[in-house]
Amino acid sequence: PSLEPEFTDNFEVSYSTFVKGTSLNFSSFVRKTSSAIQAVRDVRGDTIFTNYQNIGQEDAYGLSIFSNITAGKLTVNGGGDIYYAVLN
Repeated sequence: PSLEPEFTDNFEVSYSTFVKGTSLNFSSFVRKTSSAIQAVRDVRGDTIFTNYQNIGQEDAYGLSIFSNITAGKLTVNGGGDIYYAVLN
């Protein structure tokens, strides 16, 4: 009940194309969050307590690639993500 809301500005760019039976999608994003809510752990003896606090500014950056390849009756899907976050 004592947490303040997070506020996030999110920017995303995406590009999709279709080449010879293959669908490709590329996207990237930047996300800036103020009053970021994060888990804070406190060790007391042999017990770990977890609570949540507004602890600062979080900047996140990411890239994503996804493909869908069709060859005859066979369809193969796959993708990958890269994500980087900075918490101050």
